[in-house]
Amino acid sequence: MKRILMLGGAFAQIPAIQYAKDAGYYVITCDYLPDNPGHKYADEYHNISTTDLDGVLNLAASLDIDGIVAYASDPAAMTASYVAEELGLPGNPLEVTRILSEKDHFREFLRDHNFNTPKAQAFSEGGDVALDPTLSWPLIVKPVDSSGSKGVTIIREENELDDAISYALDYSRAKKAIVEEYIDSPIKQIHGDCFVLDGSMIMCCLGDHHFRDGTLAPYSTTLPSTQNEETIKRIEDEIVRFISLSGFKNGAINIEARIGFDDKVYLIDIGARNGGNFIPQLVHCATGFDEVGATIEAALGNYDMIENSREYPVRGCYSHYVIGSTVDGKIKDIRYSEKIQGMIVQENLYKKPGDTVDCFKNSGNTIGVLILRYKDMFEMKKVINSIDEHVKVVVE
Repeated sequence: MKRILMLGGAFAQIPAIQYAKDAGYYVITCDYLPDNPGHKYADEYHNISTTDLDGVLNLAASLDIDGIVAYASDPAAMTASYVAEELGLPGNPLEVTRILSEKDHFREFLRDHNFNTPKAQAFSEGGDVALDPTLSWPLIVKPVDSSGSKGVTIIREENELDDAISYALDYSRAKKAIVEEYIDSPIKQIHGDCFVLDGSMIMCCLGDHHFRDGTLAPYSTTLPSTQNEETIKRIEDEIVRFISLSGFKNGAINIEARIGFDDKVYLIDIGARNGGNFIPQLVHCATGFDEVGATIEAALGNYDMIENSREYPVRGCYSHYVIGSTVDGKIKDIRYSEKIQGMIVQENLYKKPGDTVDCFKNSGNTIGVLILRYKDMFEMKKVINSIDEHVKVVVE
């Protein structure tokens, strides 16, 4: 029986753990949170942080594993590559994962390989905070090694810089922040997952990203995208070029891209992992591609078990919706309109009535995720633009 080490046991990791168990593999989980709900589905659990590279390496070596997975987890992606490289397991080169896990290195790679990329400047805790005067405003400030919009701020005046950097550093494990030119777009940000097998992109599913006014945390991705085929093809071509130049070999990548007002394609972010908030399940519903299964099989080197057609068109109209509260407090109820109840394909709730919640500002404030199916694009657009009328979090 093949043995697979899953880095993390949070709600997001449960589908991958369940797939591996159902496939007949021996599943081991590890993280520093023993009460995470995914551990109860595993064969064994070890209390070791997923960012402890050598701790996880020693564990993996002692357990004689056949594969290691960082499913839907940015912090664990580097660990998975490090362990795979050290033990000769299937995976991606550590240096490639480092580029994708640290935004300052990512921007440098894009610039060095002639991709369109915003001008950026990195800052370290305790370092010089003199801003490059050639940067064009507004600016966006981010931790170099965080995800889910945590620690991110748009600033329009220099007197906002210190607070924005301090906020970003609070969410950075490396205590580094990046300040970059904000790329505004005449269309919605493009978001989705792609899957790579032996250095070739075999699946790419891109949709529209939706943000509430004045916020940086997306609440939905809708499929298919409202953008024309030429626009999506231009973005896909840049993704393929990145895969080729970077040496990314196998597994899922999560994509955020924009078309600037200059009509250029900008790769805003690429994560070396599956999308969070049940994006792989959304992809599966919309295209039929089993991204969860492909991730597990690729980590075990079972490449012949992954369907490789490159033809996964979106069939129908789907979205996910990230449930959040507009205020801090205690959940009294989560209510769905009669209309939307008939659209729910999956309901994944992290919290329940009686639990405390914070106002939704980033993915860490997520209450749950719905996957919704619509009869057509018109209905999808109408519902997702008025989603607060259909999903209400009652807080006291």
